[in-house]
Amino acid sequence: MNETFNTDQDVVNISNIVEPALTGLIVASFINNNDSTLNVISHRQTTLELATYLKLSSLFKMNSPIDCHVVDRIEDKFRFTIIYNMQSFNGNTRLQLVAKTNDLLPLVSLQSIFPAYN
Repeated sequence: MNETFNTDQDVVNISNIVEPALTGLIVASFINNNDSTLNVISHRQTTLELATYLKLSSLFKMNSPIDCHVVDRIEDKFRFTIIYNMQSFNGNTRLQLVAKTNDLLPLVSLQSIFPAYN
């Protein structure tokens, strides 16, 4: 399936199929209404598998990593929130992949599929 997402409605349409298509890999998905970014919250254990799918899938084609940042909330059980920002130039859309962990549970690096996330 070769689709491009040129309008906000296209992002809404793709968001409606994200959760059923990725059952077991994600916790939730939603659209940031300020900038039409698709947000996907993953299970810590499936982040690498999900990122690989997002990059290689003809539906998403998330082939351009933008940046990665971490939010530390010391009072939370899973105190580290890791946010990977990526973009599909082919699909004209942005996506945030979000995962949570703590200092005892490691998160697998995405550097093997996105070297920019070093």
